[in-house]
Amino acid sequence: MDILIKPAEGNWSSFDDPAPRIAQWENSTGRKLPEDYKKFMSRYDGGRIFPLIFDRKIPPDVYSMGAPETFLNMFYPWETVAGIWNGEIFDKRTPPDFIVIGSSPGSVEVVLSLANETYGKIFLWLHSQSDWGACNNNHVWPQEESFRAFVESLYENDGEEGYDYWYLPGEKGMEKTVGF
Repeated sequence: MDILIKPAEGNWSSFDDPAPRIAQWENSTGRKLPEDYKKFMSRYDGGRIFPLIFDRKIPPDVYSMGAPETFLNMFYPWETVAGIWNGEIFDKRTPPDFIVIGSSPGSVEVVLSLANETYGKIFLWLHSQSDWGACNNNHVWPQEESFRAFVESLYENDGEEGYDYWYLPGEKGMEKTVGF
């Protein structure tokens, strides 16, 4: 099955390659984003991807919102990612050494590690109203070994629930095939 993507906002005619802004962010923060994620962002600037179902690897005793099967809402456009990093969204609540790149229903954020020991790996974070380090906001859960592995792990179920969630008739023809 091909991996498809639609723009996070608007349509492809409004696409503006975020690569220069990403390079500026890397220079100003001294951080480097993994190449698979940068290439994806340069081609699509986030977006709504299909297939979009994944098995959330947060222990059920921590997050008991039904089955572990969930949807990826979207990968955020770079302006949103940078805004979260800069504290415009979530303020002091985000885990250090992680960049928030997407979301899933139920307050689950998809985060990318920038820490040396876990660099490039995808984790899940339950965003909270508490500052990072508080007892209810002090953990991220490993999900996949890389951004690309996370994208390639997404699937559709037999009931085609992911497609029903992703497909909007007004967006027909806006999908592109994802390439790395």
